Amino acid sequence: MGKSKRATIAVAAIAVLLAGSFAHAQQSAAPTPKQNCALNRLVTLDLTPAPDGTLLVPVAIQGQVLHFRLNAFGQGWISEKTANALKLQAPPETFDSDPSLRSTVIAPTLSLMGRTQRVDVSSVILPTRDTDDDVDGALGAEVLLSFDLDFDFAANQLNLFSPDHCPGKVVYWANDYAEIPMLPAERISQTFHSGKPVVEFSPEQSFTDTFKGTLEGVEVFMAFNTELTRSRLPLELGISLFKIERPPGTGWASPRVTTSPKVWLQHKFSNLAFSGLTLRSVDVDLWDDESLVTKRNTIEIGLRKLDLGLDVLRQLHLYVASDEQKYYFTAASAHK
Repeated sequence: MGKSKRATIAVAAIAVLLAGSFAHAQQSAAPTPKQNCALNRLVTLDLTPAPDGTLLVPVAIQGQVLHFRLNAFGQGWISEKTANALKLQAPPETFDSDPSLRSTVIAPTLSLMGRTQRVDVSSVILPTRDTDDDVDGALGAEVLLSFDLDFDFAANQLNLFSPDHCPGKVVYWANDYAEIPMLPAERISQTFHSGKPVVEFSPEQSFTDTFKGTLEGVEVFMAFNTELTRSRLPLELGISLFKIERPPGTGWASPRVTTSPKVWLQHKFSNLAFSGLTLRSVDVDLWDDESLVTKRNTIEIGLRKLDLGLDVLRQLHLYVASDEQKYYFTAASAHK
């Protein structure tokens, strides 16, 4: 979640201004005399459950209302069928970052559709994907991280706020809350010595969407993933750190590259914890990562983490403050 040049945003309706005093257990930076601490809610998006358990959000391109899967911390895309129907053109330069992404198209305007408001984001470049999914595409970080994200899972809503506010003054719905700092580093690697991970940070101070937590008392890296219905851990990590037995017939003793991800088994962990929150009896999918990269027993952190899916996220009210590099959260049911 490194900082990048923000998309050009035009607010197409009057946003609601939320102001007030917000309690915090820790000291926050004092605002400058000219700084406005009011939260500016730009739009509220309804989150609709799809048949497969993922979440859909309404967007519009070329005046056509579409259903995109929510992939807030990953890459967005559009189906080839939808791109062709809308006659979207390729940008001057294309890229192919994934074998399943054959080309890219540019949406002159992508509108995030609320019930009474909308936000227009201009010049959105989306990879196209040949897929049998019933969805038209996925709404990803390249669009959403231009905003602060407020996931109100109890109300099945995603609120988009302006990131221009006082640091720490974001939890409007409850008096008590916790926060999680995002881990710094352009590239974080995890090297194993005697089965224990040793973290190595690069000197470049950008930020990822990764944070630290524990799984059955073992420190692991974690990240939220709105595209997963259930939390997921690389099988190799489960074997190396938790001594989970390798499924019969896999026949491999070290990480490998595979042609497609596959869930080998599901494992129930007794507890999962981060930032003071502890969840008991958590079911986790153990999967064979299709893009696992190894070099001298070192594996990139992006591939060596526990992805917390909607099974965990639905228990939270989560605010993502990208400019602060922090997550703020409470229980989903918390309110003033």
